[in-house]
Amino acid sequence: MSGSSAERTKIKVEEVSPTGDVNEELPEILFDEQSKKTALKAILAFEGLDKPVMDEWKHPRIPDLTFHFMALKSAKFDEVQENCTDKSRVKNTAQITSEVNGNKLNHALIEEACVDPNFKDAEFRRTVAARSGHQAPEAVRVNEVIDALLLPGEMYQLGAAIMNNIGFTDDEVVVQALKGSSSGE
Repeated sequence: MSGSSAERTKIKVEEVSPTGDVNEELPEILFDEQSKKTALKAILAFEGLDKPVMDEWKHPRIPDLTFHFMALKSAKFDEVQENCTDKSRVKNTAQITSEVNGNKLNHALIEEACVDPNFKDAEFRRTVAARSGHQAPEAVRVNEVIDALLLPGEMYQLGAAIMNNIGFTDDEVVVQALKGSSSGE
């Protein structure tokens, strides 16, 4: 990188601890004007910024069934994750613990991200419920349809594919997020 010190912009990197303290020991990073222009040029040249990120997953047991899904935006993912978080009070204290329920998260990710099949489509849900022997197909819930189409391992595989499409590529993070207990626990 070339350029005089007058052309460079100093950015102070700060790390904030959970208590709110700022770690002042991290180094300053220098960015020159050329770097800023290159980043802006790359963003402006990218044609897909406003397009949904799509992917697909082939069902291992039903050869003609392919799940098409799109990446969830950050706010939607946060909402899904919050709705799948179980909170409980620690006995004899005011402390509340939170833990993401992986089973709920898998179901919710599949429901929200899948565009084909569309689990929000009532006709689709009734058809799958009737074919799988559900006693009241008109009252079937999305989770029941997902459970009818996917074995637990298949649900995990599809959930992991959706998480990867969102940008979670670290396998340990995906496993931790999706490992949840079975609905019977």
